Amino acid sequence: PKKPYPPNKPVAEETPVPQAISEPPQDISPHNGPVIQKKSEQELLDSALAFCQASNDFWEQGDLENAIDALDQAYSLILKVNPKDNPEFLQQREDLRFTISKRIIEVYSSRFTVANGYHKAIPLAMNSHVQKALNMFKGVKKDFFVNAYRRSGKYRQKIIKEMKKAGMPVELSWLPLIESGFKVRAFSRARALGLWQFIASTGYKYGLKRDQWIDERMDPEKSTIAAIAYLKELH
Repeated sequence: PKKPYPPNKPVAEETPVPQAISEPPQDISPHNGPVIQKKSEQELLDSALAFCQASNDFWEQGDLENAIDALDQAYSLILKVNPKDNPEFLQQREDLRFTISKRIIEVYSSRFTVANGYHKAIPLAMNSHVQKALNMFKGVKKDFFVNAYRRSGKYRQKIIKEMKKAGMPVELSWLPLIESGFKVRAFSRARALGLWQFIASTGYKYGLKRDQWIDERMDPEKSTIAAIAYLKELH
């Protein structure tokens, strides 16, 4: 997800240079010293989203270290969100969780290239973020994971075939699990659609047609080819 879909053709937009990541502002009391105001749930979610956007800006400029750092801070913020009985906060938190997970995979995968343009397997690592994801998929997201895994059988072999043809790591064939749960009609709050969750403008950029009759973001084969082109550009 990058820019809004243009009505006729893509329009270049100036992207502001992201500033250095800083700590939240503090209220200074002359008597009691620094006092950090507790953020509301919505403020935490908004701050996490801002870090995600900053991460994307850093990533596009090739600053992978700050991109990962911004994602770490975004993840730390959503862990503080307690949705209680508010389904809106719960949905926003889960959307951000998946966005962060997806972005971490994309940033790390963009690091591993070889001289001839073909890419090795993505190294498997165990760390606190991976463990949290494992716990989530074995716990509250178990049903989602099982259902997505079952749906993956319909698409993964074709995705793997295209990944190999393009010289991409086949591990990326699991990216639609995070993106859409392998649902071709998955539609997010950010108006991203399909297995690979293209927003309209990015789909347009990579050759996916969209009009009042068709939307090729829902075509598993065409959207996979577009996704591979997008991932290769990231490398």
